[in-house]
Amino acid sequence: MEALAVLVVVGVLVLAHVLRFRIEKKTAPEPQLLTRRPLSEPEQSFYQTLSTALPEHHVLPQVCFSRFLYTRVGQRTDEYAPWSGGQQMVVDYLVCDQAFDIVCAIELEEAADSANRNRAKVRILSQAGIRLVKWHVCRPPSTAEIRQAVLNGAESQAPLMA
Repeated sequence: MEALAVLVVVGVLVLAHVLRFRIEKKTAPEPQLLTRRPLSEPEQSFYQTLSTALPEHHVLPQVCFSRFLYTRVGQRTDEYAPWSGGQQMVVDYLVCDQAFDIVCAIELEEAADSANRNRAKVRILSQAGIRLVKWHVCRPPSTAEIRQAVLNGAESQAPLMA
């Protein structure tokens, strides 16, 4: 009889614990994954302009540096220490030819851009031999200006239109 009473008490305690755990679990808000557009309104507009200006090229928006830059295995890593922080950097647009060889990288400058981050991007892209073209987000270039800067190999930094 005592064993049955102990067993019932233990069963009740286990049941109470399970119920308490379920109640607590339901009262805690579950994290919710939300979506957003990968490009802001100005970036979407500029993407359309780039696509129109460069129909024979692939325009890839928001490309992480690690997708198109790497180091060879066995090379001295101390020479690439500055690169270690750049792997998560993102270029606004990467322009490629039909074979997906990189033609140039394009950045839309904003007033809120960090000067240090921009210098790091310029340094890494320059070291990799990738030409960087910049324009200000408030004054995007015309399709003719884009073609001139991208296809004719204009200076490494197109004039920032203010």
